[in-house]
Amino acid sequence: MSFDVERVLGTETFTPAEAEAMLEIAYLTGAANGSLSRDELRSFRRLAHTLADRTEHDTPAPGKLNVEHAVPPLEELLEKYEAASEGVELSVRLAQLAKVLDRDEARRAAYRAAYALAISDLESNEHEEELEADLATALGLLDEVQELRNSVLGAVDGEPIE
Repeated sequence: MSFDVERVLGTETFTPAEAEAMLEIAYLTGAANGSLSRDELRSFRRLAHTLADRTEHDTPAPGKLNVEHAVPPLEELLEKYEAASEGVELSVRLAQLAKVLDRDEARRAAYRAAYALAISDLESNEHEEELEADLATALGLLDEVQELRNSVLGAVDGEPIE
């Protein structure tokens, strides 16, 4: 299943730390069942590129070139996030990542991106559902879960995100 990453993220731009945390959260959500499906990998790659485009980087000094920050190869990202969570309980890792997301907009975008990635393969299991609940708790979004899910489904169905 395909979703509009731009619409899932909203109109926000993110700090490099926020974008990194959001991408790792999405990875953890997709990999909750042990691996990422082909659809989840495709969605993850699109998310990584869109987040790179939406990341605020320092303004270069006068006379310096503004070099785009390239997205690392997919395999490199997957290995990095797998290593970061190795030996750590997922709820603990999610709580660590959630601390990076100080702004409400970043927390909501992180939840929407993770949920979109989780449903992109049209399969759900108890591991993904448990991780999603842990994520909502870590991000302090328990009261907004249904609204955030509906906005993601709107990005699939072509309805506007509010």
